Amino acid sequence: MPLPIQAFFVPLLFLFFFFSSIATAAIVEHVFQVKNVVVKPLCKEQMIPTVNGSLPGPTINVREGDTLVVHLKSSWMDGANMISQCPIQPRNNFTYRFDITGQEGTLLWHAHVVNLRATLHGALIIRPRSGRPYPFPKPYKEVPLVFEQWWDTDIELLNSRPAPISDAYLINGLAGDSYPCSKNSNAHSLRMFKLRVVQGKTYLLRIINAALNTHLFFKIADHNVTVVSVDAVYTTPYVSDVMILTPGQTVDALLTADQPNGMYYMEISPYTSANSLVPVPPSTPIRGLIVYEDAKSTASPSNSLMPSGMNAISTAHRFSSNITSLVGGPYWTPVPDHVDEKMFVTMGLGLKPCPPGTKCIGPFGQRYAGSLNNRTFVIPGTISLQEAYFYNISGVYTDDFPDQPPMKFDYANFGVRTNSEYKMMFPERKTSVKTLKYNSIVEIVVQNTGIITSESHPMHLHGFNFYVLGYGFGNYDPIRDADKLNLVNPQMHNTVGVPPGGWVVLRFKANNPGAWMFHCHMDAHLPYGIIMVFIVQNGPTPETSMQPPPLNLPQCTRDPTIYESLATSVKNVVVKPLCKEQMIPTVNGSLPGPTINVREGDTLVVHLKSTWMDGANMISQCPIQPRNNFTYRFDITGQEGTLLWHAHVVNLRATLHGALIIRPRSGRPYPFPKPYKEVPLIFEQWWDVNIELLNLQPAPICDAYLINGLAGDSYPCSKNRMFKLKVVQGKTYLLRIINAALNTHLFFKIADHNVTVVSVDAAYTTPYVSDVMILTPGQTVDALLTADQPIGMYYMSISPYISANSLAPVPPGHDIRSLIVYEGAKSTSSPSMSLLPSGTNAIPTAHRFSSNITSLVGGPYWTPVPDHVDEKIVRTESDYEMMFPERKTSIKTVKFNSTVEIIVQNTAIISPESHPMHLHGFNFYVLGYGFGNYDPIRDARKLNLVNPQMHNTVGVPPGGWVVLRFIANNPGAWMFHCHMDAHLPYGIIMVFIVENGPTPETSLQPPPSNLPQCTHDPTIYESPTTNVDLSS
Repeated sequence: MPLPIQAFFVPLLFLFFFFSSIATAAIVEHVFQVKNVVVKPLCKEQMIPTVNGSLPGPTINVREGDTLVVHLKSSWMDGANMISQCPIQPRNNFTYRFDITGQEGTLLWHAHVVNLRATLHGALIIRPRSGRPYPFPKPYKEVPLVFEQWWDTDIELLNSRPAPISDAYLINGLAGDSYPCSKNSNAHSLRMFKLRVVQGKTYLLRIINAALNTHLFFKIADHNVTVVSVDAVYTTPYVSDVMILTPGQTVDALLTADQPNGMYYMEISPYTSANSLVPVPPSTPIRGLIVYEDAKSTASPSNSLMPSGMNAISTAHRFSSNITSLVGGPYWTPVPDHVDEKMFVTMGLGLKPCPPGTKCIGPFGQRYAGSLNNRTFVIPGTISLQEAYFYNISGVYTDDFPDQPPMKFDYANFGVRTNSEYKMMFPERKTSVKTLKYNSIVEIVVQNTGIITSESHPMHLHGFNFYVLGYGFGNYDPIRDADKLNLVNPQMHNTVGVPPGGWVVLRFKANNPGAWMFHCHMDAHLPYGIIMVFIVQNGPTPETSMQPPPLNLPQCTRDPTIYESLATSVKNVVVKPLCKEQMIPTVNGSLPGPTINVREGDTLVVHLKSTWMDGANMISQCPIQPRNNFTYRFDITGQEGTLLWHAHVVNLRATLHGALIIRPRSGRPYPFPKPYKEVPLIFEQWWDVNIELLNLQPAPICDAYLINGLAGDSYPCSKNRMFKLKVVQGKTYLLRIINAALNTHLFFKIADHNVTVVSVDAAYTTPYVSDVMILTPGQTVDALLTADQPIGMYYMSISPYISANSLAPVPPGHDIRSLIVYEGAKSTSSPSMSLLPSGTNAIPTAHRFSSNITSLVGGPYWTPVPDHVDEKIVRTESDYEMMFPERKTSIKTVKFNSTVEIIVQNTAIISPESHPMHLHGFNFYVLGYGFGNYDPIRDARKLNLVNPQMHNTVGVPPGGWVVLRFIANNPGAWMFHCHMDAHLPYGIIMVFIVENGPTPETSLQPPPSNLPQCTHDPTIYESPTTNVDLSS
């Protein structure tokens, strides 16, 4: 029998820094970021922990034969709690690795600690290896359906005993139209999952019951489905109009859209099998919708009649008992015909004495307890059970779990008639296990009891699939019922619903060494102790033996506080700025990435773990290699304002970027009136292609521009996706503007408004009033906007500054718009528009803005221009030589504290376009701009040596020049290059090496011991899971 991964996998809560996952070869890596989000399935907004911001969590897609790697870093504790490992402690991490072999289908992944399973869960889909078909007709589409329970209360309160009753159920995170606040009162307020189908097509529904405590019926009005797999094991095709799923169970079923065009409800409803002593969940059906293509939106959906009352138990039993395995199908194995270990296990709820002086709400004034063969399992408190077994640590557990209950009684119809029967109501509390020899065949008769209530319990086994040989009601008869067992094609599961007042017979092969839980999969029953543990001993070879624990196996703690602040992450997400969905790497799931906020004088620490290589590539360091990490540390001194952080390798800068905002130290004011609010505005380029294709030379032309990740109303598919800045008339706002575009200078203008520039590239400027500005790629501008116009709406627009001639490809010329919305503005009013520079007007407009900026003399961190120059850089060659530059890794060495002046002359060899020249490690003075050839006599007299602007990036005018000056007071190797990403591979780069100064403080420090090492392997897209922690 193949080893199922589900039991390994279900215990996990995934978390780490950086993004989602892509399969490469046979390795699939996932990094799940757990973060709090606000959701509103019903009438109340609720803060919940989620994986990657979604409920349910992301779907993991693998193929049989793949290796799945899960990186986890958590401020939630998790793991198969105190059984296979101690919980992962806050701010620690751990990596799981699963070989996906011998299994195909759908499984559930979920968290295991303190009821986080309620919101931290998702689908794991295992498809056949490439080229291998399904053992059923290929479906038109595959659709995950995840059923969930919902509580309108803090998730932490789910630890209460008894657990609170849920308020609703969800289908793929949506409650549908059965509840007042999720009804379809208008087109925008509908919160119902809809599956759109094409008549005649067949769909593979991958159905998961992720509810914590409730079995669920599922039915589609007027449709049958064909079950083809349960718990990731193929079944003989079974046609049914209804199905039952226990908590944690999965069913794959084919749905053919074979009914007349229309709309049909798909519904879930709870299967309530407990008696009146036990609180029951709400019985309101939860509905999704099957919508046929061309169905009229006004049509009334067809309804289903869901099982209820006495009909429910028989319906559940009929479905469960009719499933059989697909004999001869993939990974099918015959039932072992001999049994080495036979167990008869009574299962259900019992009681625990109520402490003196305490009021308990269970039957007879006692507390509830779990019972397996009259044992309540006690979770170890100091070390995991598996570690205790591996290291032979005594005192943690006892190897004495009984094969039989302590006495025989009328299991299904329990009544207290003797003292012995009364004692059966109070199980013994003990951490006891059952030890099995490797490869032994184990048979378990699980007998449901009526001691408290005879409800159905979903019994789940970690580490194995088991054969379900038979189901029945009443007390199991070892003679009569044994003859009815299915030994030919029994279903295989990892979770089985034991009928209320009935029994199941299970059989499995113990071929997976370690400690494995067998427990009720209703979350509310775990604390009661409906648990036992099998310890499977080692086999005869190293391959069949338990491996030593990893060095970083989590250590235990008694601290239960897990609701601390969550970490940040970068991950792959699907976005749709235009008409096409696109998978991109992002930081924390957002485009642009998160804003880093610091104050001057702070130390910023950046932890980076990456399977994208990054760093100032091959200049200041080798790239950070896949699956390695590195920590950067920056002392933020002598600078205030806005800067851009971004990735540096293979055009990841296109989506991995964000704002770094440096405010004054606490208590120090800005050198301008304090604004009412501060607003980051990040301008970006967008390509509707795989980001990897941006490495092509020449780079592809972008498809659009974005403002804070949104394309606005200039494109058909984004008309309702526009950034809006709501303002109050008379208030002043500090716009922190960043051009994060890879290759394009951008004009920015707000209709009918002027702005006052107060900083460029995090250097304060003399206030400069303008109605338009230009930003080169990588440049930043801080500007004050006063809402001084009549109440209304006003476009703020960006457009490309195209200075190249027709030989160079040019980006699209669409204006990209966002909106200033005054408080009190009517939503029906038309926004005022701007006329942006274009054509022959563009170059003088850009030049006028750039050349009119000056430094704020006497302002914070202002320093006068050095009046002497130690190094002047000018270079001339013949015209023909200039067309074919020499390829060379050449540098310019300068002495520490020397003053360097650079005249950057733009040439017209190919195209005289404006180039944004960017210097690492320094700000520089921009002494002057001009057009034509720089004249060292005439133009030198015009240079501004009094209050020149300071930048780290400057746009060199097309066919013109700039003069720069800086003090080389930062030892090391520093790039000076064109900040258009498309030009970097062409080599518009040179490097300054600044020598050491006279003291240790002015000298380059030795590299850290973990400085990344270089590799000659250029393949960096081998496992595109990137892990970054940005924290300050």
